Amino acid sequence: MQRALIMDFPDDKTVVSIADEYMWGDAFLVTPILNPMDEGQHASTRSVYLPQGSEWVNFHTGAVHSAGYDRLKFQLDEAPVFVRSGSIVIMASCQHADGCANGALEVRIYPGADATFKLFEDDGKSASYKNGQATTIEFAWKEEQGVLVLGRQNGHFPGMAKVRHVSIVWVRPGHGVGANLTHLPDAVVQYDGQPVSIKRAGNPNFFV
Repeated sequence: MQRALIMDFPDDKTVVSIADEYMWGDAFLVTPILNPMDEGQHASTRSVYLPQGSEWVNFHTGAVHSAGYDRLKFQLDEAPVFVRSGSIVIMASCQHADGCANGALEVRIYPGADATFKLFEDDGKSASYKNGQATTIEFAWKEEQGVLVLGRQNGHFPGMAKVRHVSIVWVRPGHGVGANLTHLPDAVVQYDGQPVSIKRAGNPNFFV
């Protein structure tokens, strides 16, 4: 999951010489803080390079940054992380694996391009997944149509919930940001394992 930038951006010659940034999965760009905090502040400033071919969203603010060099400040309690536009990020409120399997989900869409994500789940506490007792759900964001598709849930495991509470959030500045779940999502779905499509509306906070 952790890999050098050249593996994801082979056509961007600048990333060849960058050794202090890396991708975490397909969506996250991590820019570690290696210098002391700014004098008199609980923050650090560093120069970052955002690879070509995408816009990048500050995970903590929702601000969109163009590719290229930039100098940005991160607070002490903020992980220096950006998300590639055209990504789907799944969030859950749980402290350990067996508390996530049937819990509520938050699906964050970072607009800008089509995106897909496959969620794998099992009971979180046994090796029963080795016997095929697990599920997958495929999510697809269709940028041009402005539609998010939750695919059919495939598979089964003991104790699996019949209905899941799924919040949908289209990330924008100040909305759908940071590590906490979003207080007012843009849509809420009671997902029962059957395919469902959610169209991005002009007015947020609707329920389907």
